[in-house]
Amino acid sequence: MKFSTFNLFYLLSFLMVTLAPLMSAALTTFGKTPNAGGSARPCNTDGDCSSIKYSSCARDPSTSRKLCLCPDSRTPIGNSCDQIPTGK
Repeated sequence: MKFSTFNLFYLLSFLMVTLAPLMSAALTTFGKTPNAGGSARPCNTDGDCSSIKYSSCARDPSTSRKLCLCPDSRTPIGNSCDQIPTGK
């Protein structure tokens, strides 16, 4: 099978159109932290965090601000923490 210039152009165009979205999707997460999907709420007491399941008011280790955080010091995602606190 012999490729003409048109066939080669068509093949390369097809590959670029189908692969370009896949290659650019990986770039959208560059520079984001793993907890970027969550939103940390500022707080003064644990009562300020009562609407976020399993969270409490704690000092954020990276910013030193008081925020509603999960027991593992991560930002709650979707108004809930994945890690349920254990009763010690």
